[in-house]
Amino acid sequence: MEELNSFLKSKGWLIKDYKHDGLSHIFHIDLPDDFASKFEELRISLKSKSFPERFSPIAREIGGEALLILIPRPNLSFKSQRTNIYLFIATVFTTMWAGALMYAGYSNYESESSWFLLTIFLEPRLLLMGFLTFSIPLLTILGVHEFAHYFYAKKHNLESSLPFFIPFPPPFLLGTMGAMISIREPIPNRKALFDVGVSGPIAGFLIAIPITLLGFFLTEMVKAPVPEDTGSVYYLGTPIIWSALIWIAVKIMPLSGAYLTHPVAFAGWAGFLVTAINLFPAGQLDGGHISRALLGNKSKYFSYLTMSILFFLGFVGIPGVVDPYFGWLIFGVLILFMGVLHSPPSEEITPLDFNRKIVGAFSVLMLVVCFVPSPLMVGESPFDISIESSDSEFTTASNASFEMIVWLNNTGTVTDNLSLSFVHNESWSVSLSSFTIRSVNDTLLASDSNFTSELFYFDNETNIYSLNLSASDYSNLTLVVTVPEDAIDDSYTIKIKVSGRNEALYTKAIVVIVED
Repeated sequence: MEELNSFLKSKGWLIKDYKHDGLSHIFHIDLPDDFASKFEELRISLKSKSFPERFSPIAREIGGEALLILIPRPNLSFKSQRTNIYLFIATVFTTMWAGALMYAGYSNYESESSWFLLTIFLEPRLLLMGFLTFSIPLLTILGVHEFAHYFYAKKHNLESSLPFFIPFPPPFLLGTMGAMISIREPIPNRKALFDVGVSGPIAGFLIAIPITLLGFFLTEMVKAPVPEDTGSVYYLGTPIIWSALIWIAVKIMPLSGAYLTHPVAFAGWAGFLVTAINLFPAGQLDGGHISRALLGNKSKYFSYLTMSILFFLGFVGIPGVVDPYFGWLIFGVLILFMGVLHSPPSEEITPLDFNRKIVGAFSVLMLVVCFVPSPLMVGESPFDISIESSDSEFTTASNASFEMIVWLNNTGTVTDNLSLSFVHNESWSVSLSSFTIRSVNDTLLASDSNFTSELFYFDNETNIYSLNLSASDYSNLTLVVTVPEDAIDDSYTIKIKVSGRNEALYTKAIVVIVED
């Protein structure tokens, strides 16, 4: 105790009282005018001072009394930098893999393999393009973000690891769960807490802007057409910054049409999403650091508010605007596991300066312009067909014919070119004998002069009927079935098969019972 007491007095600390609680050394002190600088000097001195134990200082004001507390620092062992390198290499691999899958869809690459998630490794060109167009830009954003944290940690004399990149293989869309650094000692004050917290999001945000603009340029250069239909379609939620950059891009290079978003632009979009998530003012996220540095203990209310919003968006969404997004529930649970509340820095007595408060306001603005309530939205396919018939079961005799009305309704939102065929016994005869098209305002008969072969025709070589239907139109077809003389008494099934431009297959089964 005497050695500690003498050491503190030599550093200019005025000690009024002392006690030891069995673990920590607690000194009652008078706060010096240059308290912040003296505390930082003490912290750095204690890191190099040779005592029987290593200590970290904590300063608190409790009941009007200033306390300086020295707590023992545990002797921790840390992983070598090889771990950082191995994780980075693994993350390059998983993001290249995710990028290759993304580029395959972007370039309209067709694979009939149901194991394409794995067989893509047999496609070196796709892997190379995945690395160039997605892995490099995404890891650049994440790397700049984390190295900004690392730089400011070192600037404040904090022991910190290099970034740990977190690989997460497909089918996870990004191929990574991001990156992080490990600060290996307590954060000393509000200033260090704020600088380390805010530096990453600002750096990542700034580097994501030119990467996104480059992606817009490549989108216009490649001009990959949007497929007519891929079933349910995933749409990117549009943050304000994305819309603003599109507005800027249009001024620089007028866009000539609607094309698929280039993977480089998607990497920029992911960078903005990562920025928004990190800026949530909760727990150990960057936003939690910023909030604690700005507001002190009052930051807990923003942590509770953040959790409430995440779970609300996860379960309810925004009624009438966006559907619930399950991803927010996952992030909410992760924050719960990490801890909703942020612990104070070692010294929270000294407030932040005005300039840092301005930067804090800018971080709030970044959160607003980067956040989207639903990052990924599922849009329904514009193609859809319904098939109905006047009967689903018909009883007849051998060597007889019967007719049935079939209705085809284009319930989609776009014009579709339909192909109709039948599955039946080879000796049976199945055909469509008459046809009309009905819309809301008009009815077109096959006998009308303006009824052309482009609307309905039969291909004798393929035995396939073709039918063009506009959105919301429906057609009446007369299905004629002839049962051969040698048909035995039994139950038979005729299947009507209809496919459209999206290659989806619609079927209607009709049961025919032969009884003599």
